[in-house]
Amino acid sequence: TIGGGKPLWISHLTNQQHSIDTIEDGKRQVLVGPLPFVIRHAAYSRSGHLVYQRVGSNPGIWAVPVDPRTLKPSGEPFLVASGGLRPSVAADGTLVYVTDESWGQLRLSFLNRSGAVTRDVGEPRVGMKHPALSPKGDRIVYAAPSGERDDLWLLDVASGVSTRLTFNGTRGDPEWNLDGTQVFFSCGATGAEGGVEI
Repeated sequence: TIGGGKPLWISHLTNQQHSIDTIEDGKRQVLVGPLPFVIRHAAYSRSGHLVYQRVGSNPGIWAVPVDPRTLKPSGEPFLVASGGLRPSVAADGTLVYVTDESWGQLRLSFLNRSGAVTRDVGEPRVGMKHPALSPKGDRIVYAAPSGERDDLWLLDVASGVSTRLTFNGTRGDPEWNLDGTQVFFSCGATGAEGGVEI
């Protein structure tokens, strides 16, 4: 665990200034910001970095070194992937992110640090988005159209087989809990679901 507990990373907007904060043991602390542009989708990496998406000025996936004991930045933010979207980090530090959210046939792939594809996972499908890699790196949950709305699907990395998780629609943004037994997601104000055990 980070800092002896299980912190919650949140994107926050106050007076048109954006920040990424952590909440641990009931105490809130600003990690990144406040900044005049949108920053969101924060994820912690075992490499000692907080990874997040930056929108607007110099968009892409950014990272900032973080002291795991104090949860305070220990260096300056730096660009990881120009134009990258929605980062997700596995327990071993593997980073996945979206490179294009346009509709069409999309496929999930693993890339090395130089950006070359090392492995495609699963079959291409229309409208796949919001991938989140499990802590062990063995499963990916993502959103994809099911009729007139999106639902969540669970992709087994080894077999490439996808299984449908939700049947009442979702707004997406899935996130795993720390031990990979649950997925949390946005369901909207009238949704009956807000999480699912795996």
